[in-house]
Amino acid sequence: MLGINTARYYYHQAAMRLYGPGAHVVAFDGVDIALDFAYANHRSIYLRGEVEPALTQVLEAAVRPGDVFVDIGANFGWYTNWLLVKQPALNAVYAFEPLAAIFDLLKRSLSANRCEARCVAQQLAVGAKPGTLSIKKFAGLDPMHASFYPLADLPFEEEEVCVEPLDALAH
Repeated sequence: MLGINTARYYYHQAAMRLYGPGAHVVAFDGVDIALDFAYANHRSIYLRGEVEPALTQVLEAAVRPGDVFVDIGANFGWYTNWLLVKQPALNAVYAFEPLAAIFDLLKRSLSANRCEARCVAQQLAVGAKPGTLSIKKFAGLDPMHASFYPLADLPFEEEEVCVEPLDALAH
């Protein structure tokens, strides 16, 4: 007899083949998240059926009604969406993601959870001073490995991103 985690893994593996590559909205613990199956990390998250459970548990214990949550480098928005769904009494949620393709996933996740009005989501990087920077996306690596600095001798594409200091963003 298969264990529940093993059965879920095989179910997700079969479902992923049906979905095909590209962005798809999937559910984890009652939270809808947009993942792009073109990225190995997103496929792995879907196959495991969870997103960073240890840190999610820390946030569950730490974040209280009335708090303000700031998600810098929000990626596809797991923490932002999870908190918006599970903690409806948050005072404010701010989510910042600089990469255009990943920001689109964040926006799809917010929309799937009907949380757009409760979150200030912006496509930008948070830094010490305002301006623009070139972020490197490395060939063969998921966007979560993007950096403002070259990585060894790996080839990369660049994407210009806006940078704003955090104190200028919170209203």
